[in-house]
Amino acid sequence: MSSPYPKLPNQIHVRVTDRELRDGMAGKVIAATDTTLDLVMLNYLQRMGFGSAYLGGIIVHLLSNGKVRVDFAARSERVELVNTNDLLTQPQAMALFDDYLNSQKTGEDKKAKSATMRIEVQKPRQ
Repeated sequence: MSSPYPKLPNQIHVRVTDRELRDGMAGKVIAATDTTLDLVMLNYLQRMGFGSAYLGGIIVHLLSNGKVRVDFAARSERVELVNTNDLLTQPQAMALFDDYLNSQKTGEDKKAKSATMRIEVQKPRQ
């Protein structure tokens, strides 16, 4: 059963801070932008695709913890909720993400088989 959430993605404001990424360390700030969650999710969908196993984890972590850092090849993005009152429980965050994802899929996306993805799980550093 889906868990209800109080706001739609276009009503949740987030701040995205882009930084240089050197040797795994975030460096100089390139840009900081205030936007909405739906635009962030759309951007990530375009970059990663519907089949990305990481996308749901990024969004659920953001909504349930208030911030997340996403590292790309040459830059890092820190995405954080502008208003901490927008925090959700994990079930609410998963429901919001699933509903958004389903609203973005076209008929062809729903029929297409997803590609097999290799996911490597590593033991956390201590």
